[in-house]
Formats: sequence, C-alpha cells, structure tokens
Amino acid sequence: MKKSYLLVLLIIVLSISLILPLVSCKDKKEPETPEDPVIPYEYVDGSTIYIVMGEYPQSLVKDIAISDIKSGAYDETTGYYTFNENKYKIVTAHSCNTVSNKVFTNGDEVVDGQEYAFLVEPIVWKILNKNLGDDYHFVYSNVILDTAIFQKQENIGRSSTGIKNYYLYDEDGDLAISQEIYANNWQYSELRRTLTKFYNLAFTKDNKTAIRLSTISNSSDDSDLDYFPSHQQDTKDYVFCLSKKEATNSRYGFTEEDKEKRLRPVTDYAIANGVFFVNRSGKLYGYAWTRTAASASNTVYKVSTQGEMTESIISDDNDFRVGYAPGMKINKL
Repeated sequence: MKKSYLLVLLIIVLSISLILPLVSCKDKKEPETPEDPVIPYEYVDGSTIYIVMGEYPQSLVKDIAISDIKSGAYDETTGYYTFNENKYKIVTAHSCNTVSNKVFTNGDEVVDGQEYAFLVEPIVWKILNKNLGDDYHFVYSNVILDTAIFQKQENIGRSSTGIKNYYLYDEDGDLAISQEIYANNWQYSELRRTLTKFYNLAFTKDNKTAIRLSTISNSSDDSDLDYFPSHQQDTKDYVFCLSKKEATNSRYGFTEEDKEKRLRPVTDYAIANGVFFVNRSGKLYGYAWTRTAASASNTVYKVSTQGEMTESIISDDNDFRVGYAPGMKINKL
C-alpha cells in the first residue's frame, strides 16, 4: 500500500514538473524585433568622424525593373515600396533646366518625364564639433539629400508704400502677422516646414530620442545686416539648415576662404527632383540652402557649387534648384 502511494506521488510530481515549463513558455513573451533597422553608428575616415543615422532615397537603381519594385508592398505613409527587403522611392524626373549636362552620378542621362527608382539608404553625417568638449554631436549631412523652396511664391508680396520690400503674406493677401515679416524669414519659411517633414520621414522613434530639440539662432549676429532679420525670432528645431555664421566658423572646420570644405555632392534623388549642380573633377556638387537672410528682403545665403557663400533670390521660378544638406544636434552615441 505504501509503495502504491509513493508511486502515485511520484507520478504527480513528474506531471507537475512537465506542465510548469509549458505554462512558463506560453506566458513568456518573445523578444521584440528592434523597430530601427539602421542602428546609428560612428566610423572614422582619416581625421573625420562620421555618424550613420536615419534613411532617405539617394542612389539610382538600374538593375531592378520598376515594374518589379512596384509589385512589392507600398507604404502610403512614406511613399516607399519594399521589394526583396529593400525600400525604394519612385519619382518622375524633372531635372534643373539650367544644368548644361543633365546626368546622374553614374553618367547616365536624365530624361525628364521618365520614372526612376531610388534606393532608400542610410544617411551619413559629418561631426562638426569634435574635440570641443560639448556633450552632444553637431552633425551636418555629407550630401545634398533633396531640393526645396525657401518660401511659396504665392505667399510673397511687395509693399505698396515706402521701401518696396518683399513681405510674407497669407492666402488672403494680408500680412502674415501684425509685424512686417520679410520673405526671407526662416521661422515662417516653407523650407523649415519641409525639414520637419524630412525629420518625420527619415528617422524612426528610436532615432528621434537621440535628436535634440535645439534653440536655433536667427539673430542679426548671423547676418550681414541688422534690419532684414530684425523680426526673426530664435526657433526650436530638431533639423535645420546651417546659418552663414556656422558655415564659415573655424570651430566647425570651416572658414570663409576654405571653400572646399563647404562643398556638398548631390544625390541621384536630388538630381531627379531638380537640384542645380556642376561637375567638378568627376563629382557633382550642388547648391545648398542656409537659413540666413542676405542683403535684400527676398534673398537668402546659399552655399554655391564653388563652396562660396552667395545670395539666392527666393522668389525665383527656379527656386527648386537649391537643395538642402541639413544639420542637427544629437546625443553622443
């Protein structure tokens, strides 16, 4: 009788020991797949430190048919197709009409009105403030990623009395706010809104936790004149264009005279979207916006294809020819 009791007890214990792991496995959650497929990282090239973070359409795709890419999953939020585990953006080319030799970076001719596919790739950023003791990285895109207008032309008007300056108007033809806001104002610019959209598209939630909301100076200290940026307030931005002062600051590796360091090559995607560029020793360099008001109420400084700080008329019909190479401040990795 005693042996039978012990045998039953042993069977019960064994049964419980087998059941408990099954219950535990059922309740246990599988590790979550990381949301960010591109984990930010640093790499060094000579004396220059770069950070790879975020993603955006860049290189022309030639070895995959557009029809095949379109057979993949389409994300309405990003406008990207996913095919064979890669993301692609398809656009119809409308290249800059003042470029003499319309080609992509591989030398292929750009045919306006034709569809092209571009690979969504990690963005490379150059660290500008290395060895300065800051608790953050001030980074600048290594390429011109896309084109943008500084301000919508329908929002720009001239005053009817006094000095015929260009002001920012709303849709009803009235001054945007009670103050006279010049058309070259960064705070109310379309370019600033474009970079906000870029920020939301290029970075995941995990990326964004590392990007600082920075106070951006738009004061007269960043301009050659006092009165044109007089109504510009400092802004808070995650992503922004460099100011003229920053783009000529020796602390960040720039000087007024050393033009080469300001040059930024264009991407194939920016070419298809209309950026102006020139071929210099086999590399295609383009115009890049700053956020700094220039010598007239409708002009802003840009980095030229020679690396010089030149003025751009923002009411020009060819405004899309100027691209952007954004900057931002991020936590150290």
